[in-house]
Amino acid sequence: MDKYLGDGLLAVFETEGTAGSARAALHAATGIGTALEQFNHDLAAERAPPVRIGMGLHLGTLVLGEIGAAGAAPRTIIGDTVNIASRLEAKTKELDATALVSRELLEAAGVDCHALDLVTVELRGVAGPVQALPVRSLPSLAALPGLPD
Repeated sequence: MDKYLGDGLLAVFETEGTAGSARAALHAATGIGTALEQFNHDLAAERAPPVRIGMGLHLGTLVLGEIGAAGAAPRTIIGDTVNIASRLEAKTKELDATALVSRELLEAAGVDCHALDLVTVELRGVAGPVQALPVRSLPSLAALPGLPD
């Protein structure tokens, strides 16, 4: 976990190689989705409205370091990769999706993207269009074609 951002959070997956990092992100999103479905089931039993979330998952190069005054500089990440993930998260509302997963992350994880219904989105502050998979049910990520167990 890198930081909390209001009602959101930023998570970084640093594993050996890009494939491991991409798979770790997909695994975490699947687990969050499973927990959220159970939580919403419990809320429904109490006649409370469900909780909705949005996630942007992306993979790429970033800058990791301490930014700020000496002695009070938190470790953080910056760069286009972080911006794209943030913009994908914001776009989930418009597309009525729980998550948008970039093609870069999917391919790095070993997912066969040819059979997927990717969308091309324009993101504020991002130079070109980004292809991403809109996901409505996070647990369904575990069944992506070509994704190793």
